[in-house]
Amino acid sequence: MTDSPQCFTLPEKPAAKDLNDLTAFLRDQAQSAVQIDAAHTTMIPAQCLQILLSAEQTWAAAGLGFEMINLSDSCRDDLGLFGLSSVHFLNEVHP
Repeated sequence: MTDSPQCFTLPEKPAAKDLNDLTAFLRDQAQSAVQIDAAHTTMIPAQCLQILLSAEQTWAAAGLGFEMINLSDSCRDDLGLFGLSSVHFLNEVHP
């Protein structure tokens, strides 16, 4: 287990391959704090959001840090379309 969070950068428009990469990253980092960087992401597909919400709950249950960083305005708008607060993942660190 590492002390500093491991980071995964979401691409501009996550596709199926990117979601496979995200899932593999999360599986590999199951015992570590993680950050998901969405600085360049312009949309969050529903399947991607499902993975992120599941990971958020899994990491919280394990007492590990899970954080989305650098959410673009587009990403915040997408969260609202799915019925989540536009700041749902901001400061979502679960120590």
